[in-house]
Amino acid sequence: MADHRLKQSALYDVVMDALVIEEPSHIIKAIYQHSQPKQAIASLSKACFLASEKKDKNAIKIFNDAAIELSKLVKCLSYKSLDTIPVRCVGGVFESKEYILGPLKKALGLRYNVELANEAPIYGAYLYAKYEWEKNL
Repeated sequence: MADHRLKQSALYDVVMDALVIEEPSHIIKAIYQHSQPKQAIASLSKACFLASEKKDKNAIKIFNDAAIELSKLVKCLSYKSLDTIPVRCVGGVFESKEYILGPLKKALGLRYNVELANEAPIYGAYLYAKYEWEKNL
């Protein structure tokens, strides 16, 4: 949007506000010189959500594209013995709820049961370790 390849939309404004900058050329500097760069990057997910709430087509496309990439990660795992595969989602992007969950469910299909996780991310590692341990008994 800053270089006019896309028409400026609500997404442009919310990103600029989220990073507290006046010039788009300052985006990289704002992120990498931030005292907590990961949180600065995470704020962009929230910005995308806010733009989606304003029906911004570019922001909605970002969530749709992200869902496709996430579905590829899920599908690369092999679950041959399960009829329905549980997928528990956790992390900042999932605070956008249906903007990311809807496209993810669509990309994965009916075999996958996609839900927000109620547990902390470490719980998934625990379950995987438990599964591997029980499998080797």
